[in-house]
Amino acid sequence: MNTRKSNYLNMMQAVIILCNSNLSATAGIPAFSVVLNEAQTKFDLVSHFVQIVLTGTKGITGDNYKLRMKMTLLALKCGNALLALAHVNNNQTLIAKVKYSLSKMNRLKKQDILSVCALIADEANSNLTAASAFGMSVTDVTDLLALVSEYTLWAQNPRFAIVNKMEASAQIKLLITEVVEDLFKKQMDPMVRTLLTTNPSFVRSYANAREIQDIGKKFTKLSGSVTDTNGNPLGGITINIQQTSGNSRYTATTDANGNFMISSIIAGDYDLDIKANGYQTVTEQNVHIAPGRQVGRSYQLNAA
Repeated sequence: MNTRKSNYLNMMQAVIILCNSNLSATAGIPAFSVVLNEAQTKFDLVSHFVQIVLTGTKGITGDNYKLRMKMTLLALKCGNALLALAHVNNNQTLIAKVKYSLSKMNRLKKQDILSVCALIADEANSNLTAASAFGMSVTDVTDLLALVSEYTLWAQNPRFAIVNKMEASAQIKLLITEVVEDLFKKQMDPMVRTLLTTNPSFVRSYANAREIQDIGKKFTKLSGSVTDTNGNPLGGITINIQQTSGNSRYTATTDANGNFMISSIIAGDYDLDIKANGYQTVTEQNVHIAPGRQVGRSYQLNAA
């Protein structure tokens, strides 16, 4: 993946993290959360395609299935709460809308399961107060609505067919344009500017996050060394890092001198692990890698 795309991805991630961490700042703008959720969904999709580009892995159908199951199970929970409410009130119309079993929902086609879950989500939102006494929470409804929106994007977009490395790279470019030009510039940026007099500190933070840092001049990297307890370098050791709250994943192997380098990393917090035969596993959580920065680490492995 080229440097320009990495620059934009780092900016996109910085904006989304800032906005999700300051939801109260935009709470008075209902449309903002809708656009932010769409930006998050598309950024998550970019992360999937980045992994295809970096690893050559084809397809993301497994993630699509996981998303469907997560949505289905939550819809089933909300549906059962609504079903109990409907029986108490002898509401046959509501019973007909929400009476589903897991096996029945699993047999539904892609568009049909989406329609059923969307219907349950709408009914749950409309009957939130009454149904809360039957095992359904506000968080359940909010999460279900978000999952329905995310699955709608998956289900209706041909991007989610199995893709190869070249196709994934093209999709990354298109998604970056959609997020930056359509969601950020045309919608989120103007909405944030309405807060200039009421919340100037958030507006400044948002403006800083929207700046694109050129990591082509100053790469985002994680580098370091691995030795045994006597200080002898260990070659051929695998280092894995997984984004703490995301899908980005990178791997490196130490050279003969025990050194490793992971370049062009999407900025964020990462969990690291080092596993090697004959040695105890080493882990480190929440390693922060800022845009345009190089983070250094040194590790000693104890014999197992």
